[in-house]
Amino acid sequence: MPSLHHAGALTALAASGLLVAFAAVAAWRDVAHEWVQRMGLVLTGVNAAVAALGLLLLATGESPHDGLHLLYGLVLVAAVPIGMVFASEAPPQARSGVLAVAGVAALLVIWRLFSTG
Repeated sequence: MPSLHHAGALTALAASGLLVAFAAVAAWRDVAHEWVQRMGLVLTGVNAAVAALGLLLLATGESPHDGLHLLYGLVLVAAVPIGMVFASEAPPQARSGVLAVAGVAALLVIWRLFSTG
């Protein structure tokens, strides 16, 4: 099961990178903003699924090397939805820009998660 959690974390890393790239281009070119929103929702689902696997591991007796891993997991699950709520009233171009920044925040948190694993 830990290998499944690790594979999910790699998937979250890749999805975060894709969100950053796609959202940055969408904000710069002012196109495809609805796809950026969908990608944000998909990334949130991936992050929540990986966190659920982590909680299942915790319930079965596995624990992370550092207790901060649990806090960082919570921050990761919340990063993109907070960005989406923060930018909900903004024009589409600005909303995509905010999601690009939220994706960068997710990448940074995932980096910390790998180091506290």
